Amino acid sequence: MKNLIPSFVSAIVGLFVGILLRRGERLNAFHAKMTAHLIEIQEVADDDLAKCYAEKRIGILTDCAVIRPDVYFWRHKRFDTACAIFHTARQTDVEREHNAFVHSLYPHQVSLVKDQRTLKEKLIYAVTEISKCAKHLAA
Repeated sequence: MKNLIPSFVSAIVGLFVGILLRRGERLNAFHAKMTAHLIEIQEVADDDLAKCYAEKRIGILTDCAVIRPDVYFWRHKRFDTACAIFHTARQTDVEREHNAFVHSLYPHQVSLVKDQRTLKEKLIYAVTEISKCAKHLAA
């Protein structure tokens, strides 16, 4: 019986280390993907920005929804706010304030009212914040 306890403890420790390593790999891959999106948004011409946003919007929001459980809990509010800003980047202040769908998706959102930034500034800010929030602690 004494020989089983160290084996059991080492198996449990190994399991948790494996889970943490996979979580870190997922966060790092997501961070790299968001960095690539950020570069593309910065490089696109202002005339093509709306088209680029329309093409990338669902993909980025889907990636955010998939990675959210891996984001550290103390970053959830910032992450949700950045996702909501990205989600509503083309809406006016009134539309954004009354968008029940966004409020149900991102209950922690706080800074969606009175946003006077341009579309490009909103997208750059949102993708940068999403990327920062999803960084692994060791990165």
